[in-house]
Amino acid sequence: MKKNKQMKIILKSIILITTILSCSNLFAQTKTWTLKECIDQALGKNIQLNETQLTSKLNEINYNQAKANEYPNISFTDGQNFTFHNYTSGNSGGQASYENISTNNAALNGTVTLYNGFQLKNTIKQSKFIYDAGNFDLEKIKNDITLNIVAAYLQVLYSYKALEIVNNEVNNDLTQVEKTQKFVDAGKLAEGNLLQVQSQLTADKAAAVSAGNQLQLAKVNLMQLMNMPIVDKFDVDSIGTQEPPIENIIAAADIYKTSEGIMPEIKSADLMEKANETSISIAQALAYPKLTLGGALRTSYSSSNSLYTTTYSPGEIGYLESNPTEQVWSELPNTTKQSFSFPKQISDYFTPAISLNLTIPILNNYQAKYSVAKAKINLQNSQFEEQAVKDQLRKNIEQAYTDLTAAVKEYAAAKDNLTSEQRTYSDLEKKFNIGLATATDFLIEKNNYEKAKMSVVQSKYTYIFKSKIVDFYLGKPLN
Repeated sequence: MKKNKQMKIILKSIILITTILSCSNLFAQTKTWTLKECIDQALGKNIQLNETQLTSKLNEINYNQAKANEYPNISFTDGQNFTFHNYTSGNSGGQASYENISTNNAALNGTVTLYNGFQLKNTIKQSKFIYDAGNFDLEKIKNDITLNIVAAYLQVLYSYKALEIVNNEVNNDLTQVEKTQKFVDAGKLAEGNLLQVQSQLTADKAAAVSAGNQLQLAKVNLMQLMNMPIVDKFDVDSIGTQEPPIENIIAAADIYKTSEGIMPEIKSADLMEKANETSISIAQALAYPKLTLGGALRTSYSSSNSLYTTTYSPGEIGYLESNPTEQVWSELPNTTKQSFSFPKQISDYFTPAISLNLTIPILNNYQAKYSVAKAKINLQNSQFEEQAVKDQLRKNIEQAYTDLTAAVKEYAAAKDNLTSEQRTYSDLEKKFNIGLATATDFLIEKNNYEKAKMSVVQSKYTYIFKSKIVDFYLGKPLN
């Protein structure tokens, strides 16, 4: 029984250790990032983009406030006052009296603008233009980040391919050193040939170290653009990086026609011009009459208020001067003081009121005149800015078109050169292996062949990136 129990404990321990090791290996695995994941990471962590998003939210709040300004402005006020004072009255026989009076005044006031030169409506339009323009600014920043990520991503892929080529050359050098050693030992080649091949091996190893450093730098640049801490376990997905087909390239003018209608910076500039155009109408409204409708419900209470009831009863008021024995009677008033309750005062003193106010500006320090003048200047500036954005877009497209056409030609020429160099290298390698070519000639041709392979890789990724830029201006997704 003890033996079975010990076996169970050992088995559980083995399972636990295996699980821990498996989890540690899982966490140690290299994270492979796709292009979309890199773009999403960069968009989520970019400070400028987040700040612009907050600005867009502020623009939305301003827009909602502009709409709310058309609603009536209603307020309720209530004031409670206490008065303490001493006084002397004849009824008290000249003695001082103390009185505490409390009062309360309440009012419900409301005003609404009926007309102010359409200033409110134009302010709403202007706020909407600014809000929409800010959203397009967001898209512009996203596009810039995406292009930077695509460029850095392709640079990593190119660095991987360059390192692969150099490592293959190192392996070929090792094989060539072994072959040359055999020829030297057999007396078919001089020892100087072996030294040259070994020197080439050393040079290619150094090139491999440099290529590895370039790859690491490319990864660091990509991770920094993604705004993430530098980690060693970082890799990118090479799937989907095949070269695009070489087709008839769209003319720069046609690319611009398409791009002008979809690029967010163009839409933003157009909306800002409309916003500044609307500001002229807002400024002109300062010279127009303003008509407002007002209303109020008011009431009040005072503890000093009382209700007085007067009754009349017959009483002697004097006698006739001609006959003092003849008395004169009349209805004499008898006034009684009663309490005036708070609810009754509120009800009795309730007073509704309505007002219609017209304000006609006659001289307001030329605010309308100079506000209009400034608004017109701002409109001209926005028109210049819009034209500058369009000109910059046209220049960028012309540059992208020129770069793409050049990249297509360079890529085609590089592939043709590689085909030629591959044949020459293969032929010279055969001659060198049988002792019919010197190591100097062989290594010169080998370096030419390596340069040709590297040129093809470089021109390929340049062509891919330049084609992606043109696709971007055509509104195609960058994937």
